[in-house]
Amino acid sequence: MVTVLVGMRVSTHKGVYCRQCGTALCRQQTKTTLVMGWWGVQGLAAPLVLLMNLYSFNKVNQLPQAGYAFAPGTGGPHYGRPLALGTPVLRSPALIVPVVLVVALIALIVVANR
Repeated sequence: MVTVLVGMRVSTHKGVYCRQCGTALCRQQTKTTLVMGWWGVQGLAAPLVLLMNLYSFNKVNQLPQAGYAFAPGTGGPHYGRPLALGTPVLRSPALIVPVVLVVALIALIVVANR
């Protein structure tokens, strides 16, 4: 927990991906940012990181579908079955964290101005 409050970890997943694998990774990274990106001073960077994830997701949508781009064994070290997509970000429980934080901030402002 201390590392979440004190530091910030940025990760990049380099490799050759199909659209489904890239979408799964973008969703996973965005959900992680939504849950863990707001704690501490570095939380001010969370909106910027979410915008960068959106940019990456737009690039991922241009990738070819699984099975069409590469012959078996040529897709890099993780070639195989595509990753499971998981739930879309807007239907994920991870979205609750920033919503609760915004509501709490608004409540604090209202209470402080009374």
